[in-house]
Amino acid sequence: MLNFIYRSLTALSSFVLLVSCVNEDYDLTKINLDTLSGLKGLAVPVGSTDRFVLKDILPEDLGDFAMSVDQDGNLMLSMDGHVDSEDISVPYFTLDGYYDDKIETTTVLDPIYVSGIGDNSDFVSESVPFNDIVYNINIHQTDIPKEIIDVRYTDVTSLISISFDYNSSLYPFEMFWIASGSSVCFPEGVILDDAPAGFERVSDHEMVFKNDFAVYPSGSHANFPIIGVDFTEFPENQGFITRGEFYVNFDVVISGSVFIRAQDCMQEGVFEPEFNSVIYLEKAVINSVTASVEIDEDMRTLERKFIVKDVPEYLKGDATCLDFNALRLNLSIDSRLPFNGLFSTSFATYSQDNHIALWESQIDDLILPSLSAAHYSLSEDGTGAPEGYADVPVSGLNSFLRRFPDSYIVKGEMEPQDEYIDIVPGSVYGMSLDYEFIAPLSFGPDFRLQITEDIHNLNVDIQEVTVSKVIVKLDAVNAVPLAFMLEAQAIDAEGNAIESISAAIDKTIFAGTLDSPSVNPVQITFTAQGKLSFEGIRLTVTADSPAEAPLNYNQYFMFDNISLHLPEGITYHN
Repeated sequence: MLNFIYRSLTALSSFVLLVSCVNEDYDLTKINLDTLSGLKGLAVPVGSTDRFVLKDILPEDLGDFAMSVDQDGNLMLSMDGHVDSEDISVPYFTLDGYYDDKIETTTVLDPIYVSGIGDNSDFVSESVPFNDIVYNINIHQTDIPKEIIDVRYTDVTSLISISFDYNSSLYPFEMFWIASGSSVCFPEGVILDDAPAGFERVSDHEMVFKNDFAVYPSGSHANFPIIGVDFTEFPENQGFITRGEFYVNFDVVISGSVFIRAQDCMQEGVFEPEFNSVIYLEKAVINSVTASVEIDEDMRTLERKFIVKDVPEYLKGDATCLDFNALRLNLSIDSRLPFNGLFSTSFATYSQDNHIALWESQIDDLILPSLSAAHYSLSEDGTGAPEGYADVPVSGLNSFLRRFPDSYIVKGEMEPQDEYIDIVPGSVYGMSLDYEFIAPLSFGPDFRLQITEDIHNLNVDIQEVTVSKVIVKLDAVNAVPLAFMLEAQAIDAEGNAIESISAAIDKTIFAGTLDSPSVNPVQITFTAQGKLSFEGIRLTVTADSPAEAPLNYNQYFMFDNISLHLPEGITYHN
């Protein structure tokens, strides 16, 4: 578009130079050469330009934005980005264990009679019940992570061990037996693992001696793994009672009976044995907690500002309005958060010198399941999402690039929807957002794009020759679905407009298509009061789109049948 003016004026300059040369065949003594006028109505054919194809004209890279082509050759403007929240980790912690080195002594209430001693004896005494053995466990801890407020359940790794022994110097037998059917009962809320050998798990919190259990003077041990604690079964004032504080107070009870075998005794008689027992609760390693947790704002929010670089000035001009009619914003939200929530995001664009947003939009209540990804496709009408994305209508989205920005800000926030959530200590929690803007170069009725370009070094100032009017005629062939208006202005070497020279254009260039290009006769008339003299031309091209139509890789425009006209001729000055 710009070169044709340059070529035309170059042709004119060459022509003027030719006619200013002195032909030695003339007898100058016979002619008054003070002035010479002529060539009125002269027309100089120039030719045609090459096709200006969009693929060769439009920039491939617009800073953060890139130009691409779909399978049909239609042009698209796209941009993508990634935003992370601040990752937060919940520290590992344990619950204190319990050990009471005070030996509990239990006395068998009724005497046990043993007779018929010896290795071959099959005598077994009656089972004699013993008083319940009660172990009180009291734990108070103040080093709990302060993020954990109210724990309902913990998945733990722990062990309760109970040991039994007796003083062999007081009793003439090698062992005695706790009878099968005896039980070890923990409080409701303590969740036991599978039963160890010789025991049967009859409920979450109770073990029964499935087999007779031998007690030796050196000690016999029963180990009961704990895999969880349900604090909803504990009294209201127990558990994670305040921020950073843990307290429990509960009993472990052993009920049952004992008996003695004659084959284990060294003498007959009636015995009233006493046996000792000790309980040990090892520290509980916390594998996970179901709790009400104070979610750090940094963990559930994200924000990033992007600076848009290398954008042509014509895209940011006040006269430019990029009225896209099919802009799409695809969001991929990756949640590494242990709770279901609603995700809200906002986008805002800004000019370099203005803190007020050029455009902004808030999108709320996007469903985001815990520890998973969600994909949403935002558009003006809420249709046409790519596979794997859910459609979301967003009013005003097509105006996102109505004014091309110098920067934009992306924000996101996750609002938890679960009162209680599962937390794994040591895990890293956070979220990220990947976004992609896709804007096919298809415009709405408000589209307007204005480009100003200066052409220098034309130097239309031929000494001894005056040209007061120059007309450039051409056919503008347009296969682009945009209409163009062209304005021209003469400028000096410093780029200042020369107000004494006017440039009139009598027609706009109408939109066309590849199948049916528009052919538009155009005339540009340069006039001046006196001699035409200028160094260059400032061209202002304004495009608009009255129809919604895509731009294609192969669309073009060109200028055909270009000619220069001198309607008033020239005047030669000696």
